[in-house]
Amino acid sequence: MPGWSWGEDDADELTIREGLNAVRQMQRLVALIGEAVQAGAGFELCVATICELNALATEGTTDNPGVLRTRDLEIFGSQHEPPPWQEVAQLVDELCAHVNEGDPDPLDVAAHVLWRLNWIHPFEEGNGRTARAVSYLVLCAFAGQALPGERTLVELLVWQKLRYYRALEAADQAWREGRLDVSAMRSLLEALLEQLGIE
Repeated sequence: MPGWSWGEDDADELTIREGLNAVRQMQRLVALIGEAVQAGAGFELCVATICELNALATEGTTDNPGVLRTRDLEIFGSQHEPPPWQEVAQLVDELCAHVNEGDPDPLDVAAHVLWRLNWIHPFEEGNGRTARAVSYLVLCAFAGQALPGERTLVELLVWQKLRYYRALEAADQAWREGRLDVSAMRSLLEALLEQLGIE
């Protein structure tokens, strides 16, 4: 991690910090969902909200929690090359504008957000955690309710990492071919919602 050197003794501290951060992020996410549902058609996704959710996920584990990256990154274990850091702010603005245009299908817009935020990789750390949280926020906002169930979509995505990564890669491949296709991600979200008993 940039700016951090973790020894063996620090690994437990990191695990504890990440766990506490996950709880804090989820608490804030629940509040944001409540605000979004109350706003109804007036809900708008903004860069500040995305940055706030990242800050909550990465506080104490990176030098720049909640700050859009100012350097290029390499994602290990992936063929994806994130865009140059100079393009990040505009790309995040464009993502918010796309969401705020009001796609009538909540699953389509949630799938798009989940892929696109991961594709942009706007932060030094916590991009996946942030993308999952923002996608869930958008899904609930467009569905007009906090989704019921003992588990959240955010949790289920973590437990389905292989399928989640494959859906990201499928959308990346389509994008390289000049197409926008998040159908694999949408199918994954549909399957997970079925697990939660949500039609």
